[in-house]
Amino acid sequence: WDVSGQKRLLIGQTTDSPGEPMLNGVTADGRFILFSANTPGSSPAGAPAAPQAHLLDTDSKGIQGVGQSTQTTKTPFGHLLMTSRAVSADGRYVAFSTTHPHSPLDTNGVLDVYVRDVVEKRTILASASTNQAGSGASFDAVISPTGRHVAFLSATNNFTSATSTNRLGLYVKNLETAAVMMVDEPLQGGNSETLPGTYSFSADGNWIAYETKVGFAYLMNLATGERIGLMNNAAGETRGKAFLPTFSPDGGSVYFYSTAPDLVEPSQLGYFLFKRDLATGQVTRLATLIDSPATGRPAQLAFSVSTNGVMLLSTSNTIWRVEPGDTNRVQICSSCDQPALSPDGSAIVYRSVLGSSMKARLPDDRVITLPTISGGNINIPAGPGRDPVFSGDGAQVAYTVQRSGSGASIVHLYHFSSGKLEVPLPDQTNTNDPRNHVVNPNFTADGGKLYVLGSAALTEDDRNGTSDIFMLDLRADTIDSDQDGMPDAWEVTFFGNLLQGASDDFDQDGLSNLAEHRAGTSPSNAADVLQVVIFESLLEPRRVLRWRSKPGMRYVVEAKDRLDDAWRQVSLPITATGTTGFYQEEELQAESKHRFYRIRLVP
Repeated sequence: WDVSGQKRLLIGQTTDSPGEPMLNGVTADGRFILFSANTPGSSPAGAPAAPQAHLLDTDSKGIQGVGQSTQTTKTPFGHLLMTSRAVSADGRYVAFSTTHPHSPLDTNGVLDVYVRDVVEKRTILASASTNQAGSGASFDAVISPTGRHVAFLSATNNFTSATSTNRLGLYVKNLETAAVMMVDEPLQGGNSETLPGTYSFSADGNWIAYETKVGFAYLMNLATGERIGLMNNAAGETRGKAFLPTFSPDGGSVYFYSTAPDLVEPSQLGYFLFKRDLATGQVTRLATLIDSPATGRPAQLAFSVSTNGVMLLSTSNTIWRVEPGDTNRVQICSSCDQPALSPDGSAIVYRSVLGSSMKARLPDDRVITLPTISGGNINIPAGPGRDPVFSGDGAQVAYTVQRSGSGASIVHLYHFSSGKLEVPLPDQTNTNDPRNHVVNPNFTADGGKLYVLGSAALTEDDRNGTSDIFMLDLRADTIDSDQDGMPDAWEVTFFGNLLQGASDDFDQDGLSNLAEHRAGTSPSNAADVLQVVIFESLLEPRRVLRWRSKPGMRYVVEAKDRLDDAWRQVSLPITATGTTGFYQEEELQAESKHRFYRIRLVP
């Protein structure tokens, strides 16, 4: 089906495997596939089937039950679904909720949050203090990109002295120290209960942001415990409501909406978009969303930001774009919803409510209608499109289309450079059969692979007649006629011919052409090169490195204390999800005043 012909059945139901799977997410490098399945025998007799959380390691081809337990007692609820927000950036740590006891401390008989270390194959009880599990249910776990912290909601009343028995609390557990912190402690004179689904970590895992049910947004420094009200002015006075705190991809800023007319400077009443610099605390008003008195949270409020600072704002039926440094928003469309912003901010895909067609606004501001299935034996008219998602390189977009009259939904893949549409349906598929779904597209960060959940038989070895998870390799042509390690298509794109050698350095940036190909950087742009851009020592004895990275690429940090020492690896493989890689030294600094570091690209 795909360009290179590489299509694989990854997870399917057999007599000795998990039951019919549901695709929950994919790690940035595509190595770990998160899915759930109703495993036979996981629930007691007469109880409803219980979805079990699993990980597929595509390197080792092994499936690991995330909630594996030595306990023999089964409960009717089993392991609940996990999502991509519950996985660390390197795929090592996975958080999930379950009623199964996986720890001697877990005797409460209700939902608890656990973290699975898939490398050491051990399970950690997260919803517990140093010596006891929580007294109430804990759920909706989100893990920091570094895997050091896990946040969750809990109705417990025995974690901290601030815990109240009449509210859900937002807690963060430090998996290194086992300390539990209540993030949204009750505030005097107001309800501070967290709005589910609104909390997230910064890229370095040192900050958490969340929104409360009454329309206040907060930021907390996990190292110091300082809590900052995003709706407060410099004097600490609350000036309005604040919604949807969202960290920038590089983790250096947090964006949020607010009704505060004078948070920075006096202005009219309305809804405004702000940006707060985490290092300096400076707040900047970026744009006005609604020029009218504000009373509450706008319907279907959404916000996203690209790696270069392009912002996409939307409410229930209108979408705007704001360029970096520009306070004027540009309306993209009205009577539209479900926006998706490409990683570099150059393209936008959305659904037009009129006709339910998928539209794309291209970098040159042209608007095109994305095609839907037609021709061949795929003869059923297309219905509404929905849920667009860009690949990490922005070269492709996947969206789901429900076919009119059949009820089946089919993933579409559109290539912007060629205008080619691909639909993962084999010729023998009966398109009139509503059971032939192909849904839930998930890209790897580099755009090289697409994962889908399909009940249609997409490969010859799929004969079970039920839903399976498939991987589709979307790599472009890899022919290398001069056998220099660089694909012909890549050389022609950057050099216009095949005359450049692997060891040459076309842009004179110190990295060979072959090294640039492997690093995913441009061999014709000296500013686009793998190098450390920031090195800093924190107040605590740890060091921080940041480097120019490419989404989907994997890196390791190596160090040595003397130049004549051998390099030693000090980090697990780090999968970049943006244009800045990040590493915080976990071990204490050596007595030596000097340490040398290097960043190495790994497969």
